[in-house]
Amino acid sequence: MTSAVGVAGEARRELGVGGEPVQDAGRHRGIREVRKDAVEALRRAVTSSEPVPNVYEDLIVAHEGAGNLPSALEWTDQASKTFGGAPRWMPHRIRLLRKTGRVAEASTATIDCSLNATDWKRLCQEANATPAGRGR
Repeated sequence: MTSAVGVAGEARRELGVGGEPVQDAGRHRGIREVRKDAVEALRRAVTSSEPVPNVYEDLIVAHEGAGNLPSALEWTDQASKTFGGAPRWMPHRIRLLRKTGRVAEASTATIDCSLNATDWKRLCQEANATPAGRGR
């Protein structure tokens, strides 16, 4: 059986994603076509008994880069649940809410982040400056 870390590393190489945690999707905007096998490998790693935060970040960025924003947002929510509501997922959520046109929700999440996750305040505010997409 391959470990989650091993599967994740293989998938990250397939996607061309670096080894550092993703703070924003900006440096990954070059991902336009996501290899199905690499995303599948990341999904297998996610279901492992040892969750790896970078695997979730890679899935979020991969789906976002492929233009599948609803799926990227779902992975952000799943990551937040898996890691006990850790604030590291807040900037991703805020950015994706704005991109899907859910500006009011993004603003509310930014306020929550600013008050309850002060170490992430700057990143949340930057995420809230993401141009709003079409949606609700």
